[in-house]
Amino acid sequence: MGRRILIDVRSPHEKSEDFYLACRPCRYYVEGALFSVGSLEILKTSLFQTRTDPDALKGVLSWFDGFQSLPIPPEVWLQCQLALIEGFTNAVRHAHRDLARDTPIDIEVTVTTVALDIKIWDCGPGFNFDAMLNRKLETTTPDSEGGRGLKIMSRVADTVTYRSSDDGRNCLYICKQFATSPPETQTSWFSGR
Repeated sequence: MGRRILIDVRSPHEKSEDFYLACRPCRYYVEGALFSVGSLEILKTSLFQTRTDPDALKGVLSWFDGFQSLPIPPEVWLQCQLALIEGFTNAVRHAHRDLARDTPIDIEVTVTTVALDIKIWDCGPGFNFDAMLNRKLETTTPDSEGGRGLKIMSRVADTVTYRSSDDGRNCLYICKQFATSPPETQTSWFSGR
């Protein structure tokens, strides 16, 4: 006797009609209420909006520090912080290169009992993420002057994707698992569409 719950996986501003967790007891943290999926529990989720400015990284990191007190292994937290830095920096330097400084970048972090998810939405033109990642993995060395961000994110995260959303933005999704959930509750927090 489960409920069908619509999960917004692509953007804080749109709904995905094709991604449901069905027939399970569900708990989610939404505006002060706690919900869960089986033994998977969302410990904290937060959305942060900033502008296209390299100096805004200080505010992003200060906001992300609010997740450090959760039961996340310190090594995992540091790896996710590094992935967040690289993802935000890429949005500012590349995706928003020709856009105004007041162009928003939305960042959402969700911590569950098994993983830390980061979503970074940009307003840039997008690109073929898989092709670029493969090229960077083949050509980037520790001595390269730039271009290490995608390689770093792919090394520290379990999942890294970059998809266009229906609202004209792009979402960089980074997931780092730190515990194994029971098979009946394993769920991808990003539908991959």
